[in-house]
Amino acid sequence: MTAGVSYCPDPNRAFLFKYNMKHFYKILTLSLSLLMAVQSTAQIQIRGSVYDKSGEWPIADVHIQIDGSRTGTITDAKGHFELKDAPETGTILISHSEYKSIQIPYHHKGTDFLAVTPLYLDRKSIALQTVDILAFSGRDRQTPVTISSIGKQSIQTQTADHAYPELMRYVPGVYASRTGGGVGDAAINIRGFKQENLALTLNGIPIGSVENGLVYWSNWDGLGDATENIQVQKGIGVSDLVNNSLGGTINIITNATAGSEGGSLTWSTTDYGLQRTSFKYATIPGKDGLSVRFMGSRTTGQGYADGTQVAGWSYFLNITKQFNARHKLVFSAIGSPERHGQRNSKLSYEEIEKKGIRFNKDWGTYEGIPRNLAENFYHKPLISLNHYWNPDDRTQVATLAYFSYGSGGGKWAENFSGPYIFNYRTPSGQIDWDGAAWENVNHQDYYLTNQGDTLRNFSKNAQTLFLASHYWAGLISAMSRDLGSKINLTAGIHARHFKSKLWQEVYDLMGGDFFIDNYAWAAEGTAGREIRKLRGDKVRIDNGAIVGLVSGFTKITYNHKGIHSFVSAGGNHNSYRREDRYNYPSSPQSQMVSRWGGEIKAGVNARINRNNDFYANMGYFSRAPYYKFVFPNFNNNPAYDARNEKITNLEAGIQHTTERTFLRLNAYYIYWKDKSLLSNEYKLIDNAVSTRAMVNGLDALHIGVELEARQKIPGVSLELGGFVSMGNWKWRNNVTALLFNNENQLVDTVRVYADGLYVGDAPQFQAGILLDAWPEGPFRLHTSYTWNDRFYADFDPARRTNNSQVQPYRIPAYGIAMAQAGFSFHIMDIRAYASVACNNIFDTVYVVRGEDGSDHDRASFLGYWGMGRTFRVSLRLDF
Repeated sequence: MTAGVSYCPDPNRAFLFKYNMKHFYKILTLSLSLLMAVQSTAQIQIRGSVYDKSGEWPIADVHIQIDGSRTGTITDAKGHFELKDAPETGTILISHSEYKSIQIPYHHKGTDFLAVTPLYLDRKSIALQTVDILAFSGRDRQTPVTISSIGKQSIQTQTADHAYPELMRYVPGVYASRTGGGVGDAAINIRGFKQENLALTLNGIPIGSVENGLVYWSNWDGLGDATENIQVQKGIGVSDLVNNSLGGTINIITNATAGSEGGSLTWSTTDYGLQRTSFKYATIPGKDGLSVRFMGSRTTGQGYADGTQVAGWSYFLNITKQFNARHKLVFSAIGSPERHGQRNSKLSYEEIEKKGIRFNKDWGTYEGIPRNLAENFYHKPLISLNHYWNPDDRTQVATLAYFSYGSGGGKWAENFSGPYIFNYRTPSGQIDWDGAAWENVNHQDYYLTNQGDTLRNFSKNAQTLFLASHYWAGLISAMSRDLGSKINLTAGIHARHFKSKLWQEVYDLMGGDFFIDNYAWAAEGTAGREIRKLRGDKVRIDNGAIVGLVSGFTKITYNHKGIHSFVSAGGNHNSYRREDRYNYPSSPQSQMVSRWGGEIKAGVNARINRNNDFYANMGYFSRAPYYKFVFPNFNNNPAYDARNEKITNLEAGIQHTTERTFLRLNAYYIYWKDKSLLSNEYKLIDNAVSTRAMVNGLDALHIGVELEARQKIPGVSLELGGFVSMGNWKWRNNVTALLFNNENQLVDTVRVYADGLYVGDAPQFQAGILLDAWPEGPFRLHTSYTWNDRFYADFDPARRTNNSQVQPYRIPAYGIAMAQAGFSFHIMDIRAYASVACNNIFDTVYVVRGEDGSDHDRASFLGYWGMGRTFRVSLRLDF
């Protein structure tokens, strides 16, 4: 199961570091020599911005083309564009499906740079929003929701050495970080809400887990190379087909039409040995209306933490067929098959001080070969087919069918009698696999079966594979109808079927003859099943979920004289069924459980004058519980007292926008009632004393203020930006919890005291400054500094059983600086771009996430530490 992945033992860490640094310096020297040796050929770069003529807001996805050539591009979320290698004389063609096309002739000599004055487009008489209906994208100065857009240019210049969610780290109220240190292992919070309380959509398709709402970012590791735009829609969001948008919606768009025909080849490496190579190619629509976009990448090498090697691929394919003015078909497929080592165990300050921030105690060596306790391997392709139809000039119907099949799992361990695998440790702190195997071979214990047989030579500890597969299929359809010059009606439906399978099987007996699974906690006992388990046999877990969803919505928008408003209402029916072949071999299916949910949202954006807007919105959500809360006790008995979570969301803001200045100030109020929580959900409980808690009925209040500003400096190609986010997030009541032990057996009912405690897992104060420079030449520079404070450890109800009212451990505040410099040049007739990035310039030691301990202090705290100073070199060739 470890093909394609190699591990380096801890004693060789110093050698590996020296090798990686030597390798990195060779690459850096080669890159700099190449830059010095290559002469830049003369080129004309044309830069400009495109705005709506009536409202003067920027227009994204405008086609910018040089007449008679294939040189072209599209505008980003801010309306900006840049044409490279343009001829000295020509005509710029500007077009957009919702605006009247214009042509701008030009003639330029003397310098390599031409800045055109801002361009303004007139709307067509009927403006159908083709992409917005299914992708649910918001529009600046129109949609009354706090929206931050991250365009393709920003993604390329701000990537450095970050996981995908960290692309959103400059949005106020957003906290994104890596977690354990494995490649793709990351998490994101918005306004204090975790990932399961955010909506993530990919081209309009909800892709969060159906069972628990989580997003496993390693499944989408190649998404950054395929992304055209990210919209972070805070609060109620824009989509009417997702109902878990408490903190906000992350709307990812990959299928924007290519601005020009051509491709690119990109290679990058870090100083610690992680390498990525990607290839892209796109065609523009031909006479047959057909265009194709493709991306593929390969990632190999070492993750930042010890024992976190990776071997992965990613791919993206988009085929668009424009049949005529009325019909368009779009096919997309995306996926990232990968395998990577993980660091799941949180660490203490003492361990970090002794072992360093790259220390990982979830691996060791077995018979001289490195072996991970925690390793993830998975492939989750997503395939979709979109059909856009304009039956008349006032109506559009858009339909999307999608399918996904996921397969893979991870390595873990199981125990029968004696110490758990966690208790076998080498002097360096790694898992002592050889010690555990010696115990498997040499122990004299025996087990007496119910039939009177005596079993010997069994494995006390065995490595297992925790495997999971699922499929889901769905259909989304929406219709938009202009009822007049001021009113638009949109209605849509979403139907989805999901089925999963989860099981564990023996991977390595580690010297023993077999592993014993005596079905001690199975509802039907052994039921005639063999208790001696060999490699490949299932042990202790064999269940799955069947979850159905049908939802619908209706929305009315009103646009007139600077007033943009909407009211929408939606409802959803959720069905849940559990299959458990381990506990109930004779009758594995549970009864069907149904829950209704619904929402109502409204908002208005009012134009105060040419440059200023006021907006406000509200939403009330009744969210049906996730599957994990309907069947929380790891059996087929549903929790009949599981309640819908109720969320009241209010927000208001003001915005100032000119060609050079952007300023936005907003405030929010979110009251969250009847929250459910399951502690230690994804942690292997390693002794009979540890417990996990199921909590119902928690309430929380999230209030805050956010400020965001950008300013272009006149006369120079320089933009300064900054943001501040101040929140106050607290739990509001005390509740009762059910405690389960390591065998998932109910052992107690306790009172959980949470009233007045701060919500943890994200900083409640954030600030940052950014600088982007693109002088009239080949250089680009991006640098930033971000600060995080009022950061509390995550709340664990299993440790809040007395009324002490002591706040969770406060994680020390920290600031991180990063910089990225790039240089464009030519190699023969091939356009090239090289960049060097440094993350955590000052090598700050800091905690990114953590779990509050029993004493709520530094000594009992366990957490994940952030990466130290790292470097990344990349080279892109455009053709």
